[in-house]
Amino acid sequence: MISANYCAICRGPDTAALVAARERDGQLTKPPGALGRLEEIAFWLAAWTGRPPAVNRPLVAIFAGNHGVTRQGVTPFPASVTAQMVENFAAGGAAINQICVALRPRPQGLRSGARLSDRRYHRGTGSLGA
Repeated sequence: MISANYCAICRGPDTAALVAARERDGQLTKPPGALGRLEEIAFWLAAWTGRPPAVNRPLVAIFAGNHGVTRQGVTPFPASVTAQMVENFAAGGAAINQICVALRPRPQGLRSGARLSDRRYHRGTGSLGA
């Protein structure tokens, strides 16, 4: 059990590190918020660790799948596009591949339990609608 004394001695967020992270983000060539939740996580990490966030062992996971709800018009693309996208990832033609070249992680695609390199295609599930 965590005692009240332990919580009392925990330091709070490092506001200087948070300000530095936000200033650095403002210098990047991208619209503010373009990285979505990733930016919020980076700011949080900077504040609570007291230093800029670093990715020392990057891993890229690519998930692709279809389900029957695609037939109800929830996406502008037909389910057949998914297989084409997976092939593009495997061939190195997607934007994420270029990120992998820069960061040097090994992209690991996951599709219905299969590795991207396996490129096994399974039928999608039925509709998720009620």
